[in-house]
Amino acid sequence: MKRMKLFGVLHSPPEYLDFVCQCINDFYRRGESPRSMMVELPANWDEIPESVKSRLDRNSSLYFFSLLAEAYKHRGTEIIYGDLNNASDLRRETLMIQRIIEAKPEITVVGRNHAEVIKRRFPQVYYVAFEDKIDPYYHSLFSFPKGLANKVIDLQTMQMNFLADLT
Repeated sequence: MKRMKLFGVLHSPPEYLDFVCQCINDFYRRGESPRSMMVELPANWDEIPESVKSRLDRNSSLYFFSLLAEAYKHRGTEIIYGDLNNASDLRRETLMIQRIIEAKPEITVVGRNHAEVIKRRFPQVYYVAFEDKIDPYYHSLFSFPKGLANKVIDLQTMQMNFLADLT
């Protein structure tokens, strides 16, 4: 498998979307986008009525991943849906791994727990892990072993640096 880039996000609030996109875009020349991206959305995402999608909670993982998919779809990136509805995490991760083997996405963006499992299965992938050190809920829930990620990005620090640059 070509060296895929794996991004493990914290089912981020939509405010972090620009930062995640910026990190993805850093792997490409200006104006270029990935050819393909797998996201943590159900395999039947296109069949879900817009009336249902429009009522998603802004803080849900589906909302974040749908915004990410839409942003890259508009850039010409093929979006691959790599999740399974209403299944245990083990089954979901098995499907994600299967989808990666079949579709060979350039980039995969999933939650941190799933990303850790995928990185263990494909140790050669370049893994960027996002964390939120300030939010005690996320920090206690998602403290992962150091060394598995090739790069760790603290979204809070990144956001503060971005806002400081604006002043």
